[in-house]
Order: sequence, then structure tokens, then C-alpha cells
Amino acid sequence: MNIPLDKARRYADQLVDQLTPYSHRIAIAGSIRRCRPVVHDIDLVLVPKDITALKKRCTQRCITLANGDRNFSIQATNGLQIDIFFAHLGRKELFQQIPSNWGSILLCRTGSKQHNQRIALAAKAQGKRWAPYIGIVDKDGRIAAETEAALYAALNLPFLEPEQREH
Repeated sequence: MNIPLDKARRYADQLVDQLTPYSHRIAIAGSIRRCRPVVHDIDLVLVPKDITALKKRCTQRCITLANGDRNFSIQATNGLQIDIFFAHLGRKELFQQIPSNWGSILLCRTGSKQHNQRIALAAKAQGKRWAPYIGIVDKDGRIAAETEAALYAALNLPFLEPEQREH
């Protein structure tokens, strides 16, 4: 389904309003965040408060297309596909801070595909790897994941605004 950016943004904003009570944090990603003139689906990244309650809310008037631990896809009654990707806040466990993976998932799900490939290749060229649900990883473990800016910095790349991430 192809819809103009302004219409997709209005619909995505409504979804954010409806899902905010079920989320610690939520953001619009994908082609809407990149300000593409035509949008094919809506991508949201969120940290759920309760995944079960969130999925129940999402399926009230939609068809479930995919139901996983890391993502959830539905089709709205108007035919538009909505892809929801789960991040985590991070937590303290046995006095060890586990950072959030918010920035890595937001970067990945904002795209574009070509931009994500550039990030992965930049990491590889530096002896690191980019695991979107984890972050930038080197031989000693994860080194960046909480913010998009931290991922770019870990790779010594200039930060690009979403609108600049087409290639």
C-alpha cells in the first residue's frame, strides 16, 4: 500500500498516542522518519510495559501478520501494515548495568537498507560488527547501543539525520 507522507505521519501519530500507555518509550521509525514522500508501511520502535497487553491492544481491530519476541506486525482495517519492533530499557542486574538497545534498533528500523549496509560494513572494516538488536560489538563485547549518536561515534562516523540516510 502506498500513501503520502503527510497521511502516513498522521496515522502514525495516532498510533503513538494509542500505544503510549502500553510503552515506556515509543518512536516512529522507517520511511516516515526519513521523510520519504511515499510510505509503504508504518514502523514503530518501542519499549513495552507489558508485551501481552500491548499485543492484545494491537489485535483488537487488526489482523496479526507476525508475532515474535522482537517484533510484531499487524495489518490495519485500511490495509496498511504496521511493524512494531521491541527495544529494552536496560536494567541493573547483580550490580552490573545492562544498557538499553534503543539506539541500535531505532537506527536499524529507520533505515534505509543501503544506509544499514554502510553501517555494517563500517563496523566490519574496523574489526567490529553491528548486531541491530544488540549494538556495535567488538572483541571485548558491546560498546554502543543506547543512542544513534553513540553508534555513529563508536564507528568514527559523522552523525546523519534520518532524512540523510537514503544511501
